[in-house]
Amino acid sequence: MRTDAEGRPFARTRDYRPCGPAAWLEHLAELLRNRTERDRLFAAAEQVDGVERARLLDQGLRACGDFIPTGPSADVIDGILAADADDEAGLAMRWRTRRAADALENDLPALGKAGRWAELLARIDEFLARYEPENVLRQKTLYWRGVGLARIGDAETAKASFEAAVALGADAEYGRRSQAMLARINARC
Repeated sequence: MRTDAEGRPFARTRDYRPCGPAAWLEHLAELLRNRTERDRLFAAAEQVDGVERARLLDQGLRACGDFIPTGPSADVIDGILAADADDEAGLAMRWRTRRAADALENDLPALGKAGRWAELLARIDEFLARYEPENVLRQKTLYWRGVGLARIGDAETAKASFEAAVALGADAEYGRRSQAMLARINARC
């Protein structure tokens, strides 16, 4: 995770890039361009009110990628929720969903480690029933649902969950992970 001087994340990346140092430096330069764009949008949001302010704050956060944690950006998200209080632009629900997804993601490892797979699955199903996450979050959630189902021995339903995740983007991180899990399940069956 890369953060700015205030500790606010602006990029999630791994420390390795194939193709050598030039590719890594270009990748870092791209991340810094994203941060610059984020900061520009945040500054523009200071000049407006209402839904337009919410849109600019939303665009600023989203300039940094799909999996930036919401906690360090709580003040920005609170600004979005206040500026789009009636959810006129759909941004309040987007960020309520992201917060709920982050809270769920924080709880899942402990539930899995404790072998509380039924509770893990109930929490995921409750999240999916209550919220309509964007595809990238839905895909990640379906992947973890598939993991839970596989752990309790429900291979067929796990496969369906992984297949649904792949359908949302086979080349995305959780699309690739879901494909790998499908291969493992199919090898066992």
